Amino acid sequence: MNYPQLFKKYLFQLGALSLGVLLLYVTATFVIPEHTNIFQGLLIPYFIIISAIVHYYLLKSSEKGNPRKFVTRFMGTTTIKLMIYLATMLVYVLLNRESALQFVIAFFVFYLVYTIFEVVLFLKQSRKIQS
Repeated sequence: MNYPQLFKKYLFQLGALSLGVLLLYVTATFVIPEHTNIFQGLLIPYFIIISAIVHYYLLKSSEKGNPRKFVTRFMGTTTIKLMIYLATMLVYVLLNRESALQFVIAFFVFYLVYTIFEVVLFLKQSRKIQS
């Protein structure tokens, strides 16, 4: 399978996951409205965009064939992604202290869901690339 096909498949699966996450978020807004807000909902497209960009970059860097460069790029993108995530949480917490805990919890849950998804899919796709 070539890289554009792998990326299209990833985007489809990312969309399916995000639709599921969105449905859970909407359900949570009705079940526990006092613990949800619009900023938590905006985290879904935020994670979609960052996940898609990082995945595309890692797919492109894996096609070069040099495992050392790939590992360096993987570690670099992971570090940059974590810094962006930390900066996002810090800005929100500083600007909205009253709802900071709910936002951080929602952020952490979304982070876990999207990170597990990224790792599992990238491992599957890297096996296809190597074979």
